[in-house]
Amino acid sequence: MKGKDTMFQLITDSTSDLTKEEWTRDGVEVVPLNVEFAGKHFQDRLTLTPDDFYGLLAESEELPKTSQPAPGQFLEAYERYPDQEIVVLPMSRELSGTYQSALLAKQMSGRDDIYVVDTLQTAQGLRFLVDEAIRLRDEGKTAQEAARAIEDLKEHIQLIAVVDTLEYLYKGGRLSKSVMMAGNFLHIHPIIGLEDGKIVMFSKARGKKSILREVEKLIDAHDIDPERAYFGYSGAKGSVDLVSFRDPLANKYGFATHMTSQIGSLIGTHTGPGLRLIVYRFR
Repeated sequence: MKGKDTMFQLITDSTSDLTKEEWTRDGVEVVPLNVEFAGKHFQDRLTLTPDDFYGLLAESEELPKTSQPAPGQFLEAYERYPDQEIVVLPMSRELSGTYQSALLAKQMSGRDDIYVVDTLQTAQGLRFLVDEAIRLRDEGKTAQEAARAIEDLKEHIQLIAVVDTLEYLYKGGRLSKSVMMAGNFLHIHPIIGLEDGKIVMFSKARGKKSILREVEKLIDAHDIDPERAYFGYSGAKGSVDLVSFRDPLANKYGFATHMTSQIGSLIGTHTGPGLRLIVYRFR
């Protein structure tokens, strides 16, 4: 939908994990990633809800294929706002070609009032930046001012995620079968995150009881801002125990506000259901 009055228009991609209702409520244009399941093509969160995605994932022997939006999809979005400046917040360029598609579309448009930011994030990390851009827009900041603020903020956002099963890392070719079987036998849970926009492994938790301890070690290494945190999970609604992960962390670190959302198809494809994550700002 279009933004209000002379405010800049905010555009992101579907890995920000906003719901369709939030797109409308917050005046955010969302360009969907493409998902292919057994020859059938979908647009993430437009024609394939997260619940439907995880249902298909459980039934399919092969992993789905995901691909970035074509430059033309971004160009069409830009053309819907000819009289507004635009801020574009795609997922990290290290994870997808989405950033390049957005940048190429800007070049195709011939406009100099479109600001494309390499966010270094995805999922709830990207959502954190989108929400901040919404706040800046509603305060009356210009597109350039907002883009500069997001460029600074992105260096102070941390995403930490706990993988529940190694099955999908094996299916995606990231682990050998022997490593997967050994890891599952030993109840190993990789703890991963983003550094400079790339996925890295921070540590491993052996058994569910050690998960919080390992995550807390990582958080304690930062001077965190307790204003807000974001929590996410991969899987159908009601299928993941997020409470035992979210509540102890929210209570220990005293986040003034925190919100929870469902992770979509891109991360879900590679990690499967059961992943839980936290995103916070550090000083």
